[in-house]
Amino acid sequence: MAENRYRHCIALQPEESFYFSNLGISLIKQNKIEEAEENLQHAFSLNNDNPDAITNLGYIAYRKGELEKAKEYYYKAFPGSTDDPENYFGLLHPQYN
Repeated sequence: MAENRYRHCIALQPEESFYFSNLGISLIKQNKIEEAEENLQHAFSLNNDNPDAITNLGYIAYRKGELEKAKEYYYKAFPGSTDDPENYFGLLHPQYN
Protein backbone atom coordinates (compact mmCIF):
# COMPACT_ATOMS: atom_id res chain seq x y z
CA MET A 1 0.00 0.00 0.00
CA ALA A 2 2.66 2.56 1.01
CA GLU A 3 4.79 1.50 -1.94
CA ASN A 4 2.02 2.38 -4.40
CA ARG A 5 1.35 5.73 -2.74
CA TYR A 6 5.01 6.74 -2.92
CA ARG A 7 5.20 5.65 -6.55
CA HIS A 8 2.19 7.87 -7.28
CA CYS A 9 3.82 10.80 -5.44
CA ILE A 10 7.02 10.26 -7.42
CA ALA A 11 5.05 10.38 -10.66
CA LEU A 12 3.65 13.75 -9.59
CA GLN A 13 6.87 15.19 -8.12
CA PRO A 14 9.90 13.31 -9.48
CA GLU A 15 12.30 15.90 -8.06
CA GLU A 16 11.29 15.26 -4.43
CA SER A 17 13.96 13.28 -2.55
CA PHE A 18 11.59 12.54 0.34
CA TYR A 19 9.35 10.32 -1.78
CA PHE A 20 12.24 8.25 -3.12
CA SER A 21 13.67 7.70 0.36
CA ASN A 22 10.29 6.66 1.76
CA LEU A 23 9.74 4.32 -1.18
CA GLY A 24 13.16 2.84 -0.43
CA ILE A 25 12.22 2.30 3.22
CA SER A 26 8.96 0.66 2.16
CA LEU A 27 10.89 -1.65 -0.18
CA ILE A 28 13.35 -2.59 2.58
CA LYS A 29 10.41 -3.67 4.72
CA GLN A 30 9.35 -5.95 1.85
CA ASN A 31 12.91 -7.29 1.52
CA LYS A 32 13.25 -5.79 -1.98
CA ILE A 33 16.76 -4.66 -1.12
CA GLU A 34 18.16 -3.94 -4.58
CA GLU A 35 15.22 -1.83 -5.65
CA ALA A 36 15.29 -0.11 -2.27
CA GLU A 37 18.96 0.72 -2.73
CA GLU A 38 18.30 2.18 -6.21
CA ASN A 39 15.58 4.45 -4.85
CA LEU A 40 17.64 5.51 -1.86
CA GLN A 41 20.61 6.28 -4.11
CA HIS A 42 18.32 8.39 -6.27
CA ALA A 43 16.98 10.19 -3.17
CA PHE A 44 20.57 10.86 -2.13
CA SER A 45 21.44 12.18 -5.61
CA LEU A 46 18.53 14.64 -5.37
CA ASN A 47 19.48 15.73 -1.85
CA ASN A 48 22.76 14.56 -0.37
CA ASP A 49 21.62 15.79 3.06
CA ASN A 50 18.54 13.52 3.17
CA PRO A 51 19.05 11.73 6.52
CA ASP A 52 16.57 8.94 5.76
CA ALA A 53 18.31 8.09 2.49
CA ILE A 54 21.76 8.22 4.08
CA THR A 55 20.80 6.15 7.12
CA ASN A 56 19.01 3.48 5.11
CA LEU A 57 21.81 3.24 2.56
CA GLY A 58 24.03 2.54 5.56
CA TYR A 59 21.60 -0.10 6.76
CA ILE A 60 21.67 -1.81 3.35
CA ALA A 61 25.48 -1.74 3.33
CA TYR A 62 25.41 -3.26 6.83
CA ARG A 63 23.10 -6.05 5.67
CA LYS A 64 25.41 -6.76 2.74
CA GLY A 65 28.35 -7.04 5.12
CA GLU A 66 29.96 -3.84 3.82
CA LEU A 67 30.75 -2.51 7.29
CA GLU A 68 33.16 0.26 6.29
CA LYS A 69 30.65 1.63 3.80
CA ALA A 70 27.90 1.38 6.43
CA LYS A 71 30.06 3.34 8.87
CA GLU A 72 30.69 6.06 6.27
CA TYR A 73 26.96 6.52 5.76
CA TYR A 74 26.33 6.46 9.51
CA TYR A 75 28.87 9.19 10.23
CA LYS A 76 27.49 11.27 7.36
CA ALA A 77 23.99 10.96 8.83
CA PHE A 78 25.18 11.56 12.40
CA PRO A 79 28.30 13.76 12.20
CA GLY A 80 30.30 13.90 15.38
CA SER A 81 28.65 10.80 16.80
CA THR A 82 30.79 8.58 18.99
CA ASP A 83 28.31 5.69 18.86
CA ASP A 84 29.25 2.42 17.22
CA PRO A 85 27.45 2.21 13.86
CA GLU A 86 27.35 -1.59 14.03
CA ASN A 87 25.26 -1.39 17.20
CA TYR A 88 22.96 1.16 15.57
CA PHE A 89 22.35 -0.90 12.44
CA GLY A 90 21.99 -4.05 14.54
CA LEU A 91 19.19 -2.35 16.46
CA LEU A 92 17.56 -1.22 13.22
CA HIS A 93 17.61 -4.71 11.75
CA PRO A 94 14.65 -6.22 13.64
CA GLN A 95 12.31 -3.37 12.68
CA TYR A 96 12.65 -4.29 9.02
CA ASN A 97 12.14 -8.03 9.38
